Amino acid sequence: MSDQKDWRDLLRDIIAYTPQRRNLAQVLGVHPQTLVRWAAGISEPRAEYIDILLHHLPDIVGAQELQRAVANAYPKFNVAEYQHEEEIQEIPSAFYRRIHHTYVSQAVFLRNTSVALLVLQQVLKHVDPQRTGMVAFLVQCVPPAPGQPQVVRSLRTILARGTGLWEQNIDGYSTEKQMQLFGAESLCGMALQSGHPIIVSNLEERNAQFPTYPIEETQSTITIPILMGDHAAGCLCLVSTQEYYFSQARLDVLNGYTEVLALAFNKEEYYPLTQIALGILPSQEKQAPILASIPRRTLERLRYSYKHSLGWTLQQAEQQAWNEVEAILLQIM
Repeated sequence: MSDQKDWRDLLRDIIAYTPQRRNLAQVLGVHPQTLVRWAAGISEPRAEYIDILLHHLPDIVGAQELQRAVANAYPKFNVAEYQHEEEIQEIPSAFYRRIHHTYVSQAVFLRNTSVALLVLQQVLKHVDPQRTGMVAFLVQCVPPAPGQPQVVRSLRTILARGTGLWEQNIDGYSTEKQMQLFGAESLCGMALQSGHPIIVSNLEERNAQFPTYPIEETQSTITIPILMGDHAAGCLCLVSTQEYYFSQARLDVLNGYTEVLALAFNKEEYYPLTQIALGILPSQEKQAPILASIPRRTLERLRYSYKHSLGWTLQQAEQQAWNEVEAILLQIM
């Protein structure tokens, strides 16, 4: 009888050392907590992750023994046989031409929203062709208030589109979720501050890591930061009604769309990653009554500007209102 350790026990030994856990999680493209769940037998790795465990482990202590144990656990493993998703095609060239045309032909004040909307629509068409149920939304860094430390403290939703159960009521969804701020406690906040995509594969994993996630009907989620070098503007976020939906193939495609989304933000809307220090924000339920004051606060700022001949635009007044509410919410936690 073999005295070889089970692969989960070997994995548990490897990830007990934090740097190795982070290194392995980065190679696999999963959250470090996912490795803990695999080691504990709470969840099973998907086909593409088994393939990496078998053939592409980094040079870490115990890697070869772990590979042998995984091979014993999955003796007939073949990634082609285990992969149950449709083939993911590359981003069509026609889409790039459409983006280029929109970027050069739209009026400046419409350009960013038009580009972002085209990307969200194409993402859903590409990644959820059967329209089984998915939301794609953008979150953007809330600009620091003038006179305050110039660090980003929160994110807010600016645009959303959906399929399946969200297809008919996406306008209501979008309006509701725009009235919410996200901080370091959120999935998008964690992805933004790390500068790397984060995938949560199922409901159990999501509830364990992000219990206040705002969309209850979802199973798997992915968040990808929108970067320009070492600067960030926000994140592309997708949620699906299906477990384990965001495979490596889909991640590769979504990374391409995220690069296109970089065109949807102005230069001044990008912030150095070193200047992003998100705070901890309360749940959506606790935020709602305070965020409901945004229209009133915006109107008050416009009246103040008119009275004192300051010439503030609607956008400037609204941004001041968001900064006021952000400061209040950051004090709640």
